[in-house]
Amino acid sequence: STLRAMGFSEIKVTDSHQYFASWHGCDEKDGVAHEASATNAAGQKVNVVVCCGYVLKGCTVRTP
Repeated sequence: STLRAMGFSEIKVTDSHQYFASWHGCDEKDGVAHEASATNAAGQKVNVVVCCGYVLKGCTVRTP
C-alpha cells in the first residue's frame, strides 16, 4: 500500500526480512524490510526496499 500511495504500479514483493532489517538497507529503528520490483510514475522498472518500523513508525521507500 505504501508503494501504491507513492505512484508505483505493477508491484511485486520479491522478499521480506523480519529480522535484521538494517542489513537490507533499512534504518536500525525499522522492524521489517520488504524488497520489491515495481514501475515508477515515469514508467521505469525499479527495485526498491520498503522499510517499516514498529507500532508508531511508518514506512519509507528506499532504492538499493
